[in-house]
Amino acid sequence: MKKYLLLGLLGLFLIACSSLPTVRNLPPQQKTERLFKVEQRDVNGGLKQSSLLSLSTQPQAWRWVQSDPLGAPIARVILNNKGWQNDGFVMPNQQAKQLFSAIATALNTTPLFTFSHVEQTLQATTYFVDNKQVWRIIPRQSGIDIELADMSYWHIEELN
Repeated sequence: MKKYLLLGLLGLFLIACSSLPTVRNLPPQQKTERLFKVEQRDVNGGLKQSSLLSLSTQPQAWRWVQSDPLGAPIARVILNNKGWQNDGFVMPNQQAKQLFSAIATALNTTPLFTFSHVEQTLQATTYFVDNKQVWRIIPRQSGIDIELADMSYWHIEELN
């Protein structure tokens, strides 16, 4: 039991220490309000958790609010030119910041962040910060799939 607890704490520590890319700019958006269905998947594609993500964009700040199916907030953060800032009293969620950074990257053709390297194949685009992979984006017919550096898998679908 102690071994599993130690491994869990080590995993949380590594997630907390993972670096986020530096913000280059926040390009203007055509839609100021966007809503997404977010599904965390296991390695085999099975559903682990579903949530709702709201994105509100203004010229100088983008507000991200992720909530569980009952409406309880999972993450509330603001992205501006200085980086990520917590919004309200929700506990900091480093994994959500990684996920939201990947979603923002997928939604914009103009680079938002500074990457040390980007690898593009026919199936996916992989992004690196300090030569360490931070996420991989795979376009799908029904949205996008994202693989984060912590080996979590996500399916993102925009709702109309």
